[in-house]
Amino acid sequence: MGYKEEKKGDDVYLIPEDEHTHTLIWLHGLGDTAMGFHDVFTDTKNSFVPETTKVVLLTAPNRAVTINMGMEMPAWFDYLKLSIKGIHDCVEFEHVQESKERVNAVIEEEVEALDGDYKKILIGGFSQGAALSLYTALEHPKELGGVVSFSGHQLYNKVKDVNEEKKTLPIFAYHGEMDPTLIFFLAFPFYQQLKEADFNIQCDSESALGHSLSLKELELAKSFISAIL
Repeated sequence: MGYKEEKKGDDVYLIPEDEHTHTLIWLHGLGDTAMGFHDVFTDTKNSFVPETTKVVLLTAPNRAVTINMGMEMPAWFDYLKLSIKGIHDCVEFEHVQESKERVNAVIEEEVEALDGDYKKILIGGFSQGAALSLYTALEHPKELGGVVSFSGHQLYNKVKDVNEEKKTLPIFAYHGEMDPTLIFFLAFPFYQQLKEADFNIQCDSESALGHSLSLKELELAKSFISAIL
């Protein structure tokens, strides 16, 4: 088995050559593109999803990013300042909503090929993409199959702002304790608070990991995905 590859603009679709049982929509981090995670999913040693899972790698539009001196780069939303405390003051939520609706449109396209079963749709991402993927799944009117969040952050000010009806949504969150970009002690507590509030979340960290991936992380994500499919 393997994938055939299709491009739609800057987006990349990895389509199973045989059976298509699920779809994972993947969102890259700030300044990256769909191709940033291409090798993760096409390399059978690193991919954490079964070969029957279609992978949709989306690319964010170019935007001026305030904290990067207004430079334009692929970004799901603008960061207005660095702190992730009081997140509503730090990101451009109009962009968040635009990006969420774009992902929702892809969800609707994909669910048609999966007998209308939203639980066969997974969503995930890295860094900014992780933040958007979790927010999109928690705000979606249907319960999706699961969320994978690598080195992400919250887009809620408080856990109490999250819809309690989403407590059964399977979530995997992983973060490096040496992350210099999304600092661990600022970003990770939100996931722990979700767990304490009885959300269905597996949150793990790695002591020597920075703002990147690790083999341990990919293995744990693979176990998570295997358990929920």
